Amino acid sequence: MQVDIQAPVYSRDDTHVGKVDRVVIEPDAKLVTHIVIHKGTWLSRDVVVPIDSVERTDAKGVYLRLSPEEVEALPDFVEVEWAMPAEGWVPPPGYFESVVLWPPYFSQSAAPTRERQSIGAHEVAVTEGTDVECTDGKLGVVDQVVLDAASGRLEGFVVRQGFLLTHDVVIPAAWIAQTDADVVRLNVTKDQVAREAQPPS
Repeated sequence: MQVDIQAPVYSRDDTHVGKVDRVVIEPDAKLVTHIVIHKGTWLSRDVVVPIDSVERTDAKGVYLRLSPEEVEALPDFVEVEWAMPAEGWVPPPGYFESVVLWPPYFSQSAAPTRERQSIGAHEVAVTEGTDVECTDGKLGVVDQVVLDAASGRLEGFVVRQGFLLTHDVVIPAAWIAQTDADVVRLNVTKDQVAREAQPPS
């Protein structure tokens, strides 16, 4: 099963509920655990969907086993906790008193907050465009994630190479040395990729 990052996502009744924003991976176990769906435009949310809630994927998008209401009830990917200001805390200049208790105004923090991601401590959220590096330099960027639909085991990444004249190659999981939120590092050279990597099926 291939999960195309930025693909549209549909609930079990074919209602469009958002698009794939990230794929969450447990790098040590080489498992895909969740996808993150971006919902909405103005009052948008990113919600975390367990991978076993994905029924299938195809060229049109990702299809869930969940209803729209169940998708709406999923936890936010980044949860913001509005903290009680410390004694002596003073709002920044130019704020009205009433906005201190509300979300950020003009992209500035109105009050102390804490943020945490709703994924495991050892999990990593991979986005479209995450750099992929060979032992001798950058290869390209992540475009899709390939996994076994039954087990969730990571089988590899589809990597987009080039800028104007692009082409895609499949990087198998065995070539992945390290994955974090900024870069996927491989244990092979660019020459080996050129010789042995296969195009997407």
